[in-house]
Amino acid sequence: MNQEILRDLENRTSSLNITISDVIPTLEPGEKEGMFQLKLATRGGNVLINLDSIAVQSIGVQFLEYLPTLFQNHNPAEIEENCRQSAWVVANLDNRSIQLLLRECMFHTWIDFLWYMKNERLIHRVFENCTQRCASQLMEDLDGRYRNLNPDTASPALVKKGRKAMTSILETLHRLISEGQIPDVLGLNNE
Repeated sequence: MNQEILRDLENRTSSLNITISDVIPTLEPGEKEGMFQLKLATRGGNVLINLDSIAVQSIGVQFLEYLPTLFQNHNPAEIEENCRQSAWVVANLDNRSIQLLLRECMFHTWIDFLWYMKNERLIHRVFENCTQRCASQLMEDLDGRYRNLNPDTASPALVKKGRKAMTSILETLHRLISEGQIPDVLGLNNE
């Protein structure tokens, strides 16, 4: 009977909203590398949701916005640095992959992303894969928008903008890998 309900949902529903009360969530590595399992335990049973590493990272980035409310004694700089680690993969892409990623993402997203990442190697890798005119414009806009602003000490609104740009770049990377346009540097073929 449950399979019939699921088949019916797949055929008739474009979205599904579920409200679960008194839930105890746990996140654990899945059986396949790069996969995770979110378990929502309730008195009536469990809900299991399989997520890839990009989905978990996206949830984590969204969670960061609420840290000051949940944990007053958190260290923002340390948390931001940990958040950035998942996007360092962009600096290790081959030139063709970086060029494709550059074309697929909005210009302003790259500006916010490069500022938030504050990684010289990443900036160099992106600039060396742009035209001279594009690199010059990126540098000018990056300097104009974020001169003397450190993402570890910037306003929450600016940090959120940087995190959103990072998530957007990673989601685009995930899509391009799934489409076979970029080599699988995230381990998605293990899914």
